[in-house]
Amino acid sequence: MVLVAAAATVFLLLGMWQLERADEKRRLLDIHAQRTAAEAVPIAAVGGDGTDAAHRRVEVTGTFWKERQILRDNRIHEGRAGYHVLTPFFPAGVNAVLLVNRGWIPWGPRRQELPRFDTPQTEVRLTGTLRVPPERTMVLGPEEPHGGTWPRIVQTVDIPALSGALGHDLLPYVMLLDPAAPAGFVREWSPLYGGIGPEKHRAYALQWFTFAALMIILSIAAARRGAGEDRNGEP
Repeated sequence: MVLVAAAATVFLLLGMWQLERADEKRRLLDIHAQRTAAEAVPIAAVGGDGTDAAHRRVEVTGTFWKERQILRDNRIHEGRAGYHVLTPFFPAGVNAVLLVNRGWIPWGPRRQELPRFDTPQTEVRLTGTLRVPPERTMVLGPEEPHGGTWPRIVQTVDIPALSGALGHDLLPYVMLLDPAAPAGFVREWSPLYGGIGPEKHRAYALQWFTFAALMIILSIAAARRGAGEDRNGEP
């Protein structure tokens, strides 16, 4: 009985946590909708420490660092595996490098063969939406050794680690390139990291509450069965 009650309590707490996550995702979606509907602002107007930068639309002029490409592995588009191409960008008037996520490209013909893609060498004007990478992200395996070669394949966007690899200060956010902006590939951005929305969290909460209800029903049934056996055993 004690174990059943403990399990029911854990399931209830997990359900409440999922409801809190749903509320948090809903707030993020509201912020995303509000900010992406606004006009793009110069990136110099956004705080350099990343404070309140998420989901802001920005415009930036500068040049790509063509020799230092970063490929984020295991990105899926329409059932196909590939990479997100993140290219360092030198924004005019900003004393740091900006990572620009230019979109999805498929894996090469062989896993060991990296895909080829073009990068503008002249000054370009870009627009996009800022995204602050989470501090912790689930990965499918360890990072591959860098070995000083480029492009670099990564599983996560770790700003401090990439800053060290590049030897330049990076701004603490990534710009998701607008679908209509030049120099990009397939761009279908989700407003949320991981793509899990409020509805999914509510579904998880319902599952946990169902498990809790089953534990309570089982405990009541066991108590009644025990009481009945006690009565049947009376002289």
